[in-house]
Amino acid sequence: MDIGRREVLKAGAVTAATAAVRGDQSRAPGGLEILPSKLSNPSETARRARLALGNIATDPNNTTVTVMSGNLAGGRKDRIWQGPQDQTKTIELIKRWSPQICFFQEVHLERLAPLYQQFGQVALAPNDSHPTRGDFGNMYVIQEGLDIINHSKIQLPDSGLVTGRNAATITLDVNGIALRVLGTHFSPEASIRYQQIRSVRRTIDREGIDLAIGDFNQDLSSVQASLVARRQAHLSAPATMPSWKPRTAADGTIPISRRVTPIDRPTTHPIESDHLAVLEQFKIAV
Repeated sequence: MDIGRREVLKAGAVTAATAAVRGDQSRAPGGLEILPSKLSNPSETARRARLALGNIATDPNNTTVTVMSGNLAGGRKDRIWQGPQDQTKTIELIKRWSPQICFFQEVHLERLAPLYQQFGQVALAPNDSHPTRGDFGNMYVIQEGLDIINHSKIQLPDSGLVTGRNAATITLDVNGIALRVLGTHFSPEASIRYQQIRSVRRTIDREGIDLAIGDFNQDLSSVQASLVARRQAHLSAPATMPSWKPRTAADGTIPISRRVTPIDRPTTHPIESDHLAVLEQFKIAV
């Protein structure tokens, strides 16, 4: 990242300087694959997005964004070859709450990405190792009204035998504010998860991440302490596994920078998964 662009993004404002990088990242090595939206009614979706992104009270420097995280349960050994889970409940949640940013894990990308293009741009971060063969990984769904400035995919430490997990970063123009999001899916294995937390922490420091989202496979408060307060990650911290207990296995969203604050407590929702989906709204200040 060149110095000029770093300064623009760290200022938290989207200016003409960032426009120069738009459209280049999807072709850049290490970037995500960006699929265009196929909205059936783009004007209505854009209107709803603008309303949802409206300023809080009368302060022009604050805006809100609704974020959704969900594990689509495509990665359990008895399911990975059988295809994706039914998406009806997940799609109903998106239609009901209209989250501007969705981040999903354990996604059969080739089969599910076209389904989610009805909500906006889809950004794919496939895992890198056999046997998932690139048809499996993480996925962003960015609704109309947000512009993708840049993005990247970062390989995480992993056993590499099944998953080849990654962290996917994306910078969005949210009402003129550059919001930097990191989505990931940590390993259920404690020793590997410890290394992944340290790797993500380096990415947060290097890229100035505002918001972390995903399936952290560990008690959210302990992950937050590691990422935000820079405390040592504890291998003894409670994990969200076994994930066949969906009332306790939920994704999460962690505000990293001080300009991102939660508006209310997150809400969890059952979907066809071994995890609950999580919806949360945040206030973003310049």
